[in-house]
Amino acid sequence: PQFPDEPMYQYMGRVRSKANKIKDKAAEFGTAVHDAAEHYGSGVYVDQFIQPFLDTYVVWFEGNVKRVIAREIVVVDHEIGVAGKIDIVRENFSDEICIDDIKTQAVKEGSKPGDRQGFLEQIAFYAKAYQKMNSLPDAPRCQNLLINSTEPSPLVPLPWAPSEVEEGYKAFRALAWIYFRSRGKDGYWPVGKWEI
Repeated sequence: PQFPDEPMYQYMGRVRSKANKIKDKAAEFGTAVHDAAEHYGSGVYVDQFIQPFLDTYVVWFEGNVKRVIAREIVVVDHEIGVAGKIDIVRENFSDEICIDDIKTQAVKEGSKPGDRQGFLEQIAFYAKAYQKMNSLPDAPRCQNLLINSTEPSPLVPLPWAPSEVEEGYKAFRALAWIYFRSRGKDGYWPVGKWEI
C-alpha cells in the first residue's frame, strides 16, 4: 500500500522495483528448471532446490519419451525469415515425432497451469518450420509441458490438435507480417516482402 504522504511517483517506483524483483526471480527459476529438464539424462548437475521440480518432468519423460531426436535445435522458416529454438524434439511410444516446449508458471493452490497468449503461436511456428526443414508430410505433434513453479506437482501436458497448430501458424505469420511491416517507412523484410 501507499505510505501516508508518499508522493505518487515514489510509490509507483517502489511498486515497480518490487515487481521487477519478483519477475527477475521467476525468470531465473524458470530458466534453471527449463535447463535441467532439457538436459535430463545427460549427466548435468542439478541444484537441489530445482531437483523436486525436475522430478515432476522426469516422471512425465519416462512415461512418454521413446527417444530424444534433438534438444535445443534451431529451426528456420525461410519463407518468412524467422528462426527459433525448439526445446525438445522426440519420438513418442506411438513412433510419432513430437515437439515439446517447456513452460514454468506460478499456479495457485487447487488450480492447474493453463495456456497463455502466445503458447500456441510459438509452438505452431516451431512445428511448421521443423516440418518444412525436414520435408515432412505433416507437422509434428505439439505440446507445451507446464511445470508449476510454486510447488512440485505433476507436470501438465498441454497438447495441441493438428487443426489448432494450423490456426496457430496462421496467427504467427500474421503477427510476423505486422512486425516486419511496422519496421520503418518501408518495413523490414529479411527474405523479401511476402503476403499473409
